[in-house]
Amino acid sequence: YCFYNVNLEGELDLNDFVNLNELYIFGVGQDKNKLQKLTSLMVNKCTKLTKITINYTTLGYLSLGSKPKLQSVSFTSNRQIYFCDHVLKDQIGKLNSLILSKDNSDLKLEAKKVNEECLEYQLSLAKSNMDESNQLWLESLVDSQKEVLHNNSAYARKQLERCKKILTEVLSAEEIQDILGKMIEINELETQSNKLNKLTLKD
Repeated sequence: YCFYNVNLEGELDLNDFVNLNELYIFGVGQDKNKLQKLTSLMVNKCTKLTKITINYTTLGYLSLGSKPKLQSVSFTSNRQIYFCDHVLKDQIGKLNSLILSKDNSDLKLEAKKVNEECLEYQLSLAKSNMDESNQLWLESLVDSQKEVLHNNSAYARKQLERCKKILTEVLSAEEIQDILGKMIEINELETQSNKLNKLTLKD
């Protein structure tokens, strides 16, 4: 279904359209009066979705839910999109906690890979709503966090705080913390996996 010549405003709940396959939402330009004025979009029950394209909107909150058939996602020139699938995030968090408590190197490596893919997807979505300058600041945030985790240098910590401050113009504090937290989990999984491998070699 395509929303183009229709003016949208407020919350758009499409959860009753359980057979929805493709969803396109377009504004007609980046000017404020040309954007689709959405505040939230609910499609978490539309499990048959294969393609989602959302361009030129003021969309704030997006509830995707599980999309096993999703093949294509495109978000371009939206003001800011905040994913509010808290249940899914909580489940992933609990799974990570469980994996971190287990002494299995292969399991930790697989979990690390999944977390890295999630982080890459999250960063890609964030960048799709940023100009080039803020994209560079986001990359700097990631690089600074890596440096803090690996070497804990004072310069990296200072740069990290600077990046966070600048990015609050385009990302919420929770979104920034979610990115940094995911990087901490990835680093912890890698550290634990390496320790287990060393113990295995000694045995």
